[in-house]
Amino acid sequence: MLKRTALLYRDSFSGLPLEIWWLSLVMLINRAGALVLPFLTVYLTEQLGFSLSKTGLIMSFYGLGSICGAYMGGKLTDRFGPFNVQFTSLFLSGLMFLVLMQLDTVQEFCVGIFFTSMIMDAFRPANMAAIGFYAPPELHTRAVALNRFAINLGFAMGPAMGGVLAGALGFGALFIFNAGAYVLAALVFRLTLRPPDRGAIPKDADGAPIAASTSPWQDYTFIKFVLCHFLGIFAFMQLFSTLPVYLKSTLGWGEDMIGYLIGLNGLLIVVIEMPMIFRLEKHPSKVWLAAIGAGFIFLGFLLLGLFSGLAFAAWVFMILITIGEMINFPFGNSYALSRTTPQNRGRFMGVYSLAFSVSMVLGPNFGMFVAEHGGFSLLWLIMAGMALGGMLGLLSLHRADQHKRDAQAEKEPELQR
Repeated sequence: MLKRTALLYRDSFSGLPLEIWWLSLVMLINRAGALVLPFLTVYLTEQLGFSLSKTGLIMSFYGLGSICGAYMGGKLTDRFGPFNVQFTSLFLSGLMFLVLMQLDTVQEFCVGIFFTSMIMDAFRPANMAAIGFYAPPELHTRAVALNRFAINLGFAMGPAMGGVLAGALGFGALFIFNAGAYVLAALVFRLTLRPPDRGAIPKDADGAPIAASTSPWQDYTFIKFVLCHFLGIFAFMQLFSTLPVYLKSTLGWGEDMIGYLIGLNGLLIVVIEMPMIFRLEKHPSKVWLAAIGAGFIFLGFLLLGLFSGLAFAAWVFMILITIGEMINFPFGNSYALSRTTPQNRGRFMGVYSLAFSVSMVLGPNFGMFVAEHGGFSLLWLIMAGMALGGMLGLLSLHRADQHKRDAQAEKEPELQR
């Protein structure tokens, strides 16, 4: 049994291109060094003395920057390539954190955090596009899972190191170390990776790249997929915003118990996700698997809504929603990549990234509003409904794809005759 498990882990990590491993190492350094953001609201309120409303305004500018960065990063990726966008984003992000530590007014911080977030999140679509170039299609899902493995491992390390540094050296040390981590990630990226072969890119008479004819906004199947995927992501984002408040105010849990529960999410991802993806990646329909993931998210929120106030429901909820995340996110990303060409991959992944950015901006505000005026049980049931809607939408896409495949299979014998 132990030998079979060891072989499964070995096989789940084997066969991936070296470039994917270097990308994941860069992501690990990047996320492990993300020391400022987990403590940003504390820094703004305690160190700079901003009110809660002004802190909320600053975080809104962070969200707006994230949305702009995701979209612009996609367009820049198609024009300049994922290699150049990723390196520039990492290096400039490091410099921006050194700028942020010099700011001390609300107006300055709104502008500074907007540009910092925009530069940081331009990295995301470029990184997803790079996976599409460095890994063959049959390995896309596992490559995404390895990237997520590095992200979650980094997030598990970052806040712990940030807390120690802030307590020992003060908040200024967080900005300096965060900047250093981004610059280090940029240097590792530059030294270990080379620009991927994007194929022959058509150019006009002046030598400028010609945009691919199909934009993401013209691919209605892709837009429907992003909207359905957004519903599940929107619900999932409550995990890091309203759920801790619920655990504290309704269940009466202390910070240690809240940390253990949320830490279970990262632990399950690190231990289970790669072998799970390895077992599932040969399934013919990625969008069907993404729908199954959304179904687990639906079940988690439904359970929490029906049994709100019971501690066991929170633990089962975390297991269900983490399983949903581990299936929905990698296979959703892989399906999005399958709709692209080398010339428009950046723009497609930029629009795909918008689902995450918009969820991060709207999700916490919507969740807090519903919880305050209607209670947490109502919020969890609404989130269950959104995840269910996302699941049904993804299943409809699966059925449409299946009909196309069946029709094509019927035509092939006729063409051969």
